[in-house]
Amino acid sequence: MISTLGTTVWLMIVGAIVLFVIYILIRISYLKKQRRDLITELKQPYEPWEARERECKKMDEAK
Repeated sequence: MISTLGTTVWLMIVGAIVLFVIYILIRISYLKKQRRDLITELKQPYEPWEARERECKKMDEAK
């Protein structure tokens, strides 16, 4: 299926990826000026998911 895509589609995909990377770099730069580190914030665990993981682990151990 991927090999059937035309040149226009490939260029649009590459363009979207390039725009996404540029946006992320601009966003990281903007947040650094606001004294926030986006990468550090994203690396922190999301507590509701961690709580759910603990629940699921308990359910698995009870079996």
